[in-house]
Amino acid sequence: MPAIRRGKQGEIKQFLQGKKSYKKTYTMKKSAENHVTFELWIIVKYRKGKINKYGLEYLVYVVDQADVRLNYIRTDYRKRFGIESS
Repeated sequence: MPAIRRGKQGEIKQFLQGKKSYKKTYTMKKSAENHVTFELWIIVKYRKGKINKYGLEYLVYVVDQADVRLNYIRTDYRKRFGIESS
């Protein structure tokens, strides 16, 4: 599932850096007893001038118990999004 990148700079936006894709464990806390931990998969790709945009693009996904490669998550979600939105 894609993660929403809004809110304070210190939340998910703090992970949007670098030139390589990577995984990061993230914990969301509402209080000391109320928290959830999950993996964030940050996919980095170059836009290649599509829609007159250049530079790096960061795609962030929340993944639970997946044992696949980083690039597979992006391509698999693109297919699912097309099915679910039609």
